[in-house]
Order: sequence, then structure tokens, then C-alpha cells
Amino acid sequence: MESNRDEAERCISIALAAAKANQPDKARRFLEKAQRLYPSQRVRGERRAGSAAGGPGESGLRGRCRA
Repeated sequence: MESNRDEAERCISIALAAAKANQPDKARRFLEKAQRLYPSQRVRGERRAGSAAGGPGESGLRGRCRA
């Protein structure tokens, strides 16, 4: 299960980078993949932040990287 956690963290990093690059579909896909690999509050929070701001790629996910 630890390898899934590492892969989920990598997916979150990719999603945050995609959001900064204004690629909301890619960001959403990678957040969903991270949630499937290793469900966590962090992914739920990032997804909520993105949808509250009008979708990933807008200000909801920018600058939220905690890694």
C-alpha cells in the first residue's frame, strides 16, 4: 500500500503542475487517479478547492502545493 501512496503523491504533484499550466482536464484526471490509488483528505481538499474556484486550473489549485 505504501507504493500506492507514493504514486498518489506523484499524481497530486502532476495535477498541481497541470493546474498551474491552465490544463484543468489533466489536473482533474490526475486528482481522480490519486484518489483511486490512495484515498486521502488532501486529494478531497484539492478537488474541492478546484471546483469551488470554477474548476482545476483556476486559482483554486494554484499555490496549494504542500509537498
